[in-house]
Amino acid sequence: MLYSSSILLPVLLFISVASLYHHADSVDDVRKIIAHGTPYNRNAYPNQERDIPTIVYIQMYIEGMSSFRAQTMDFQVDIYFQEKWEDP
Repeated sequence: MLYSSSILLPVLLFISVASLYHHADSVDDVRKIIAHGTPYNRNAYPNQERDIPTIVYIQMYIEGMSSFRAQTMDFQVDIYFQEKWEDP
């Protein structure tokens, strides 16, 4: 188990740095992101500073329906709801 953990960490680090490099403009930007982190505002929507719309994909899957009650018109439903968008 120690062997797989020692391999996994460098691989994850490489993937993270490769992803940062893809989105950054230069190697210096990647160094700044790694050293200081990025100021990520979780309350701001993507592309807020550019004032362009964000495309959001929505999926809903109905897993099942049960417990139907004719008198009260109640029922239970199990739903999976998924949203997907890309931050710039």
